[in-house]
Amino acid sequence: MILEVKGGIISPINNEWSSVSGNNIKRYIQDPEKQANSAKYNLMTRFRRSGVSPYVTTVVCFPDFITEDCSLPLSMPKEIILDMTSFQKVEEEIINIFRFRAGKEGFIIKKLTDSEYNKVLYILNPKVDIKMPLLRLNNKLNMKFMRLNDEQNLCFEQLDENKFISVKGHANTGKTVLVILIVDIESLTRKQATSFKKEIKEKLL
Repeated sequence: MILEVKGGIISPINNEWSSVSGNNIKRYIQDPEKQANSAKYNLMTRFRRSGVSPYVTTVVCFPDFITEDCSLPLSMPKEIILDMTSFQKVEEEIINIFRFRAGKEGFIIKKLTDSEYNKVLYILNPKVDIKMPLLRLNNKLNMKFMRLNDEQNLCFEQLDENKFISVKGHANTGKTVLVILIVDIESLTRKQATSFKKEIKEKLL
């Protein structure tokens, strides 16, 4: 079921939809049924590509007002709408919408097999593997295996006794690498920093 929700007091006049909020602010909105149908067709295309054909219908929800107070377009029957009065028996209302839509479209609703059900779940909630960009991964690996030179080690050790240190050097002498390590450590607590410094030194020396 594709559910398109539009809050506020809804008014469709001359095919222009608008919503008035509780603060009496009016804004123009898209046709909710067209939005729901667009999402429906996109979803059905994905289902067909996966070899499943569950019944998909659309519902428009106006939670802030009663549809009887509004003159809706003829293309939007009240049987497919949920409003303020629907939430007292919302499950029954949704079942009625399915029956109304399926009857109008001549679709016989049948139970999905376990295999079809799992395919539908995967399409609706696909598993996503988050991969680190190659550049970031490369930088991380470089930092992990990079060795500090004697001057960098000396600057690094000065942090134990000094709050401020001054570092000068020509281009490509490793100043930025040192600053990155310092910032990473100083963002930790004192206890974490002590442990982290020891770990960094063991890896880089």
